[in-house]
Amino acid sequence: MFVRALMGMGKVPYYHKMQYSTVLTKIDIEAKIIEQIKAFSKGDKTQLKKDSKFDELKMDSLDIVELVCEIEDSFGIDLTNEEAEKVLSVPSAVDVFHSFLVKNNKAK
Repeated sequence: MFVRALMGMGKVPYYHKMQYSTVLTKIDIEAKIIEQIKAFSKGDKTQLKKDSKFDELKMDSLDIVELVCEIEDSFGIDLTNEEAEKVLSVPSAVDVFHSFLVKNNKAK
């Protein structure tokens, strides 16, 4: 949507970015997390499966912290430290992020 705003004496155009409230499913969340792990992982990406543990993907604790931060940014959320510490594998990442998003009415 194009909106004109008045600033000072002149008219300055700006675009209003519409934000849509999308409710994600667990499958959507899993797909997004796997996509990010593929982009982030230093190990063999062909070894990545839905049940992979991060240590199997040659990710150390710092890598996992950085990955969790990337995933948080992609969903626009901020996990507590306790929640983030539970993320040790693909399934645990999906479960933690899904639970958080459901709790905050952003997923079903």
